[in-house]
Amino acid sequence: MKGLRTVALLTALLSVSSASVTPHKFHATYARMAVEGGVAACEIRFFKHDLEEAIAKHHKLAGYSLSPELEQDSMFVSYLNKTFKITLNDTLATASLAGSGEETVGHEEMWWYLVTYDAGEVIHELSVTNRLLFELFDDQRNILKLQHFPSAKRETFYFVSDSDHHEAAFPS
Repeated sequence: MKGLRTVALLTALLSVSSASVTPHKFHATYARMAVEGGVAACEIRFFKHDLEEAIAKHHKLAGYSLSPELEQDSMFVSYLNKTFKITLNDTLATASLAGSGEETVGHEEMWWYLVTYDAGEVIHELSVTNRLLFELFDDQRNILKLQHFPSAKRETFYFVSDSDHHEAAFPS
């Protein structure tokens, strides 16, 4: 049952149309998160070269290029778990990678990741600390659109360096 719920949650998340991305005149990430039962699934989009720079700095690498390989995905998850902290029902959750890929939007190369968080019980409270790319860019902005199922409760969170934490509660 849990596996079917996770698949349904991921399908719902991916079926929502992506917002159009403007030219890279600023530094931003865009994420969508769906919460149902004990699972939260999140798709996060980055400008590719910004993410490459962040992973290189996090892992102290000289020069780094993203590619769809298991080792590189694990490097991203390590960076994510440090800079994008999810707490479910007062317990810090760890991201599990469900997918990743590259796409071109306009003239910009983007990279996306789909991660899941499993609470092991129905999620009633969620908190997010989102400091993605803040270590690199003074003008970094992060947006997270959150939707809870089956209540259809929606929230949008905006993260900046001096306001990097938001919380949500869901009906029982």
